[in-house]
Amino acid sequence: MKIYSAHGISEFVICLGYKGYMVKEYFANYYLHTCDVTFDMTRNAMEVHQSVTEPWRVTWSTPGEATMTGGRLKRVLGFVGEEDFCLATEMPSPTSTSRRSCASTPPKAPWPP
Repeated sequence: MKIYSAHGISEFVICLGYKGYMVKEYFANYYLHTCDVTFDMTRNAMEVHQSVTEPWRVTWSTPGEATMTGGRLKRVLGFVGEEDFCLATEMPSPTSTSRRSCASTPPKAPWPP
């Protein structure tokens, strides 16, 4: 996400699967992970000294572990709306697409294999 953020992308819709709750818990505490903080146990208080957080807006969707890619996309299209979006899978390279071209056919494989 930091790589995408460096290129101006700051809104993310993430489809979670197996152990997605761990990802949600990590990001629920992300602010705390990225700042200098003092805990005063006697007063039950927390003081944040310095915070360096990313300007992200992240929506988490849990469509179910057995849901395939097409089902996951269909479920999150409501979060995307009519805007163009970037689709990335577990692979490190993203595929740029738009809502209108989402159903395009993949390029044919070169022959011979």
